[in-house]
Amino acid sequence: MKSRAGLVGVAGILLWLGACGSSSPPKNTPPDDTGGEGGSVSTGGAGGTVMPKPDASPSPDLSAPESDTGTTDTGGSMGAEAGVPPPDAAASPDTGGGTGEFPLAAVKAGKATLLGKVNTQTEGPSYRDGSVYFAIDKLKGYGKLSRLDTREVKAGARVIQDDYSKENAQDFALWKAAKPEDEATGAAWDSPWGRGRPGWHLECSAMAMKYLGETLDLHCGGIDLIFPHHEDEIAQSEGSTGKLFSRFWCHGEFLLTEGSKMAKRLGNVATVQDLRDQGVPAAAFRHFVFSTHYRKQLNMSSEALEASIEGVRRIGDFAQRLAEAKGATPELEKIAEDTEAEVTAALFDDLNAPIALGALFTFVRKANAELDRNGFDKRALDAARRAFARINSVLDVVPEAVGPDAEIARWVEDRLSARKDARSRREFAEADRIRAEIESKGIAIEDTPHGTKWKVR
Repeated sequence: MKSRAGLVGVAGILLWLGACGSSSPPKNTPPDDTGGEGGSVSTGGAGGTVMPKPDASPSPDLSAPESDTGTTDTGGSMGAEAGVPPPDAAASPDTGGGTGEFPLAAVKAGKATLLGKVNTQTEGPSYRDGSVYFAIDKLKGYGKLSRLDTREVKAGARVIQDDYSKENAQDFALWKAAKPEDEATGAAWDSPWGRGRPGWHLECSAMAMKYLGETLDLHCGGIDLIFPHHEDEIAQSEGSTGKLFSRFWCHGEFLLTEGSKMAKRLGNVATVQDLRDQGVPAAAFRHFVFSTHYRKQLNMSSEALEASIEGVRRIGDFAQRLAEAKGATPELEKIAEDTEAEVTAALFDDLNAPIALGALFTFVRKANAELDRNGFDKRALDAARRAFARINSVLDVVPEAVGPDAEIARWVEDRLSARKDARSRREFAEADRIRAEIESKGIAIEDTPHGTKWKVR
């Protein structure tokens, strides 16, 4: 039998968890950079920082509640997902009963709570029966992120496992009663609801709200997390605070290996160390990732990685040439300005990295042509350098320089000397043979008016 708890709700559980980890409520100290009222998200990772949009008006907040015609479909899984309106909106659940004020705490020692204060009603969208469940039918707006047909929701039906489909949407656990296996692994604690552990989704809401605030600007994840994980994150967060949990959502598609989903049983799982051992530079892997939009499946194959290695080699060669150039033509300045604008526009268009990457390669081709003209315009050269550095600060596709060890350097210089002697004797076949020998060792050579240059590819 389902018993309604007098003191229930997400806030109550979060509060209790925090009290276990801290003897006194922590101060409500915001992050150093929260990006306004909502918490900011650091994109970090391979891409570096995000370019600020020049002279642009703020992006529209697509996270408005549903209209009579339904939620706006922005395409794919990047959303303009609404979540639940504030408590004073029509979508707020009417549960009746009095209110009780709870201090919110922080994340400490792995036990999660919130910051600030909330009011919880004596009867809210949760109930307990050994475990504590979130009653999804009590929260209007549940299912907006995943486009769940809430007409199919069966009130009171509960899901035991953590992973389930939209077709089986049921009340989810906020607090799970302890099982023998939980006790055996030490994953059980005493609580006002009995021995147990937090539900799968609760930890993410607590951490996000601790470090980024009650409303996030951007929440990311894989498409497999849209339902139930992110849907339930929204429900418990907004059910607790009455505020929008995240303004925007970005969900990435799967990474495939030679056309198949990565799986240990298939033996096709690739790690970062595997790529390093194969000699794939970090810049080449970033190039590979950026070559496909994040909302499309990405297929990692040996051919694709080889193409990316060659691609960043070209970019690296250009970076070195640009750094060593003495001047340029006036036309290069305009090319640089146009390229920076194109890359910026692409990244602000749903992070369209393939378009941005294509613009960079077009810039490399055009800039090389202008440098071939041996101009003397230093202002144009500086503009090209600034634009290139700014773009690479985001994409980070210039490979790190790899210098040869002393033994290889001596061998290369010896073979180049032999090649020079062969050419001076007009033994061009021998000179070509020596060049091929050098290049077979992964060394690129270039004959210039100032002598022969070489580098490790």
